Amino acid sequence: MPKSTAIGEYIAELFPNEFNEQLDIVQKHRHLNYTFTLNADHILDSAWVGNDTRYLNHAQGEGENTTAEIQWVSGEHRILFFTTRYIKKGEELLFNYGENYWLG
Repeated sequence: MPKSTAIGEYIAELFPNEFNEQLDIVQKHRHLNYTFTLNADHILDSAWVGNDTRYLNHAQGEGENTTAEIQWVSGEHRILFFTTRYIKKGEELLFNYGENYWLG
């Protein structure tokens, strides 16, 4: 798969940021976190509704081979994944979750 290839969109339920505390409680209980900050007002959570992009794992530095980009599409913010380098068939897709992910 060549560099800059679109992998897919992060599909999830949309929540106002005020729900972040409630989602944190559920995540800590389940030991799973599928939240993604979309913009200043909303977060996405694919714990119950989502697609395969929720299973992309964390890496940083040379291990990263994809990136998440927030883009404006048809009047809405969307999170899209793109390759950052050539990816061989069967290679795991990895992106950097960011510093804030590890604070929770």
